[in-house]
Amino acid sequence: MKGFRQTDRAMAWLTAATMVLNLAMVGYHRVMSEGLGLAYGDLAVVVGILGLLVAVVNGVTTWATRMLALDAGRSGPRDVVARLVSWTPRLLGVLGLATAAVYAAGRWIGDWLRLSDPALYDLAVLAFLAMLVGAILRGATQALRRYDVLGWSLLAEGAGRLGLGALLLGAGGDATAGLWAWILGAVAGAVACVPALWSGPTAAASAPLPARDGDRRGLVLDTACLALFGLLGYLDLFVVKNTQSAETAALYARAGIVARCFLLVPVAFTPLVLGETAAARVAGLDPRPILRRALAVNAVLVLGGLAVVAIIPGFAVLLFCGPGPFEPAVALVPWLSAAMVPLGFLMLPLYQMLVTRRRAALAIAAGAALSYGASLAVFHETVGEVVGCLAVVGSLGAVVATVVAFRQATSAPPATMQASN
Repeated sequence: MKGFRQTDRAMAWLTAATMVLNLAMVGYHRVMSEGLGLAYGDLAVVVGILGLLVAVVNGVTTWATRMLALDAGRSGPRDVVARLVSWTPRLLGVLGLATAAVYAAGRWIGDWLRLSDPALYDLAVLAFLAMLVGAILRGATQALRRYDVLGWSLLAEGAGRLGLGALLLGAGGDATAGLWAWILGAVAGAVACVPALWSGPTAAASAPLPARDGDRRGLVLDTACLALFGLLGYLDLFVVKNTQSAETAALYARAGIVARCFLLVPVAFTPLVLGETAAARVAGLDPRPILRRALAVNAVLVLGGLAVVAIIPGFAVLLFCGPGPFEPAVALVPWLSAAMVPLGFLMLPLYQMLVTRRRAALAIAAGAALSYGASLAVFHETVGEVVGCLAVVGSLGAVVATVVAFRQATSAPPATMQASN
């Protein structure tokens, strides 16, 4: 019972911190929507690219959480810091290669999305680099189960993004000002994780660190799986930007502001699912109870939110986007929100299966992403077709992932982990 009370407190704190982060994002998008006008469509699609890259970043966080959980169990922050130091040369190489790969694709992506300013994509690459650094630090924080520090990290990111966005835009900035605010907010969130790693004047390991075989394979699995999942959350935005008029794309982006908030609710629980599942994995315990609780709380919150947007969608658009001629967006909000909800119920079991190193997670994510891409290749003439494809594929993926996750038996850590205990 004590463990459950601690889990409940951690869930409550992370939920509260994420709600504040979400409110800050609401303020950020509202400030940008009011200040940029039609140019907000460009900013929204670049932020969508960042949302897709966040899925890659979350894969890094998942991998780091799993790999550092054993070090955290040995001596807490000391071994975690020592492991991070030992990883530094390889991490620098991976960061450089990942950033170069994203940058190399910039010209094609910018042309396909019809971006008005190439500098927007360049800043998105810089934001990706900042988020990768933050992902590793948040993975260490989750492995240490320092959910208090993790909550402050979320608050720092949200406050930095909103405050700097309003300041830079108020000083006459354009869409690039919004991306600079995004970058600096990510840096603030990363810096806020540092206290979790502090272990006193010395940070030496308690004993020689055990080898970690299979690190690269796990990193590739995690990032590939969550990148494919990220396509489900943002491919609709990219397709509408490419196939519809600038006005329609801008209105769809504004409806998406409201709808994607339903993904931020389960995002609040992923750090807890990651940290507690990794700890259960090390101890050879059943990780499913935390998933069951996260899904139940998510269902209650999401149903309440859907009721609000169904009854008063105009108020939701006004709250998130500010005043303006957004009547088509108002009509779209309930349907797009309902289509986004299944992705949250896909997200939570997918994260747990990644921590337990279930190859089924990659198969489910790949199947959903390929099905979604194939359906959009056929049905993309209208916004309604795009939303319908999202709803169908997301619902099927959520059902499959949940069934597979709950059929998972209690299992011991993999051989590489057992060897290091």
